[in-house]
Amino acid sequence: MKRFLTTEQALAQLFEEEPIEERDMVIIPPNPSAVSDEKDFDENDLTNVGVLPSDTAGELEIHNSQFGIFKHHLSIDEQMIPYRGRHSCKMFIKGKPIRFGYKSWILASSDGYVFSFDIYQGKSENKYEYGLGGKVIIKLLKALQKPNYHKIYFDNFFTSFKLLSYLKQMGYFATGTVRDNRIEHCPVESIKVVAKKERGYYDYRFEKLNEIFVVRWNDNSVVTVASTCHTISLLSNVSRYSKKISSKIKIPQPNMVTAYNKHMGGVDLCDNLISTYRIKIRGKKWWWPIFTNFIDVALVNSWKIWKFVNRDDKKSLLAFRREVTNYLLRTPVKIEKNSSTGHASQFALQCENPIDSSGHYLSKIIDGKRRRWILPYALKIYVPNMSNRTPY
Repeated sequence: MKRFLTTEQALAQLFEEEPIEERDMVIIPPNPSAVSDEKDFDENDLTNVGVLPSDTAGELEIHNSQFGIFKHHLSIDEQMIPYRGRHSCKMFIKGKPIRFGYKSWILASSDGYVFSFDIYQGKSENKYEYGLGGKVIIKLLKALQKPNYHKIYFDNFFTSFKLLSYLKQMGYFATGTVRDNRIEHCPVESIKVVAKKERGYYDYRFEKLNEIFVVRWNDNSVVTVASTCHTISLLSNVSRYSKKISSKIKIPQPNMVTAYNKHMGGVDLCDNLISTYRIKIRGKKWWWPIFTNFIDVALVNSWKIWKFVNRDDKKSLLAFRREVTNYLLRTPVKIEKNSSTGHASQFALQCENPIDSSGHYLSKIIDGKRRRWILPYALKIYVPNMSNRTPY
């Protein structure tokens, strides 16, 4: 028997012993007018450069969070939208799977559900107290209604001691890898000293005033992690390959590093799902790749909700996309005449009372011209036999 809970009731159970992912429940969406603090949302400043028409980005952001932020562990990372045309916002990042395109900052859950995003629009003349990474973090976290219900993870591009101190004061729990020049003279052992130690060695320090824990761990390379909610205990053992004995060995790993590795890959998981079945329709407008990427994000989010509610249904993302496509093709579309779109083609034939677009065929007639038909039985045309066609 399923338990029907509101978003707040479901979030209140995140800190119980039994994880929310294992409960058999359905979250009832709240009133869309009270989803979050959208009134303070500045529409990503997209209207200043005209990234998308009709505020598409702002509308998608509202729909992404219409069920509230119903995940406990969230991650923030960058996403590349492929584009090889000419535009001032297009970027080149060496070593990335998508080297040319638009950059977008994403707030997603650990399983790949996108809650919020911000498209990077180039360097700003304003100087930010916490740097560009801190500005992005603070802007994306505005979507959270209750900061103490979530734990945030991000990489060393964003993390700094000042940012962690600010997030701690605002009530956010944050964890991230940090660069050596951003730990504010923390007396932890240097990278050169830790690199000479055995594999699995770690050193840590705790800053009492802001309650920030810093650990430096020696793995394949030296990793530094800072957190306001995790510590080094409990230690876990991870498997690594040793060249000396030509076999795998067990080495200790601090809890901070374990939690970071477990919950940080949400944006990468979403990118992987999008790239598998990315929309390939090409357009001549520079904003078209951003628009199609938003459609892919919406489909992935819908599939995630479907899996969350229908636990027993093992429907794949491809099958889900096909089902959505078939539904849209069967949905009647009312076309209104618009003088701005020009006149109809002289070869277009209209039929009274069309049923829907599922009977839309393009066929040759006697005079050799191609005409668009609303119904297959409007005139004598060839209709292929679909009964013997193999289903998906």
